[in-house]
Amino acid sequence: MADTEGKNSQHSENIRKARELLSASKVDPAETLNLVKKLKSQDRAFGDACKLLKYTLNKPATEINVELEKQLNQQLALCTYKDPDLPAALRLDDAFKILDDADPVYQTQDQETLGIAGAIYKRKWEQSNNKLYLERSLSYYLRGYRLGIVNGWHVDQGYNAINAAYVLDLLGYLEQKEILEANGSSNLPEQRFEQADTIRREVLDKISALLEVKQHAWMKQAWWVLVTIGEACFALADYELASSWFKQADALENVPDWERESTARQLASLLRLRSEPVQGTSAKIVGAEEVLREFLGSDTAVLSVMRGKVGLALSGGGFRASLYHIGVLARLAELDLLRHVEVISCVSGGSIIGAHYYLEVRDLLQKTAQDEITKDDYINIISRIEKSFLAGVQSNIRIRILTSLKATFKMLFSAHYSRTNRLGELYEEQIYSRIKDGLGNKERYLNDLIIKPFAEDENFRPKDHNWHRSAKVPILILNATSLNTGHNWQFTASWMGEPPAGIDTEIDAN
Repeated sequence: MADTEGKNSQHSENIRKARELLSASKVDPAETLNLVKKLKSQDRAFGDACKLLKYTLNKPATEINVELEKQLNQQLALCTYKDPDLPAALRLDDAFKILDDADPVYQTQDQETLGIAGAIYKRKWEQSNNKLYLERSLSYYLRGYRLGIVNGWHVDQGYNAINAAYVLDLLGYLEQKEILEANGSSNLPEQRFEQADTIRREVLDKISALLEVKQHAWMKQAWWVLVTIGEACFALADYELASSWFKQADALENVPDWERESTARQLASLLRLRSEPVQGTSAKIVGAEEVLREFLGSDTAVLSVMRGKVGLALSGGGFRASLYHIGVLARLAELDLLRHVEVISCVSGGSIIGAHYYLEVRDLLQKTAQDEITKDDYINIISRIEKSFLAGVQSNIRIRILTSLKATFKMLFSAHYSRTNRLGELYEEQIYSRIKDGLGNKERYLNDLIIKPFAEDENFRPKDHNWHRSAKVPILILNATSLNTGHNWQFTASWMGEPPAGIDTEIDAN
């Protein structure tokens, strides 16, 4: 508990310091870089880091030399593409523009710039599945790698090399699958795999040798160096050696959670690739899953990174849709899939039942340790919903809007009370008050419904920390349409507005 409180206190101090600098008349760029490093490592505060970096770069009173300005822009690009609160499609384009304006990517010899550019296009591929983006990512990573694993390694730490190998594997598997589907033949996939493994062996040899040099001894305490070597061994199927490097990395203190997750997801991706039947190399994966389990510390985390994120969409159609969705939820509960749902996105009738389910799950997660939550808990939730929700619907809410004389007069003579307000009251009285969450007939305001899971610390955020959990904490999204623009508008427990997705703001429904 003391350690958790210390981390929370440090996080608050970093945020306070960043906001203090945002009002300063002059900012020290070196201080900004130092604080940005802390903001990134403290619960993924990429948005705050972006604000501080922009403020420093745009402050006329701030003296910045060329090299320092480039470093600030590199960090701004990195924090921009990692910021989950920015529109998913736009943040990658914005990040690349920031990077390219500061250090033109087509001619740069800076490994940091090339590594960030490679990462941006790798993310673009993950979002679009456009192979051209993966090819471009590879070109940047290879350029960074060819500048030397050792020469300039103090910036690169093998980052470009290990990621070039990873992208080569991705392309090889994609191309091999395409060739098999077309009943064709080509040596290109094998050439990709061979080049990837050649790079990994070079990473292993050169960085391992570098660790033995006295002046580079600090690298033995550097997370990215240790897991880079570990990943090289893992992909080369030397699982015993990979395990030893991961154990050294795992022993380090104060490693940001997002860095652990990033490493874990790339290892899981490699494991999935090795498991693909198209290459016929199932023998290579023997022992791989055990290494990943040992590295992450639990089967839960392994399953989480292997499966990826699971979302549930509940469509509209009034109470008829709501009742239909109960059947879908019941089947998902029987299959024990509801525990894996991280986002519930609803509209209209789907929102009514989605909110009901969310309130039930909220009560379960806040009162029960995740290790004690079973499939039966979710089955029981849906069983209760079947009875209570049906009883609420059968109370004929729409007719009740007009059956209360007091409410009718209030709607007629009050400018601040409408039929929508009355409908909300009836939903609360006839549906949500039936949930045994201790609130009874009290109003359940959306901004009060953030889930604080049992035994998790106060900084828990589902989108960042769910990957550790066997019983995921879902985010409830209620979708609507803005009448003045025709754009999607979302309500959640923590924010409301147009969603962080690629809405074209130039298009207006009017």
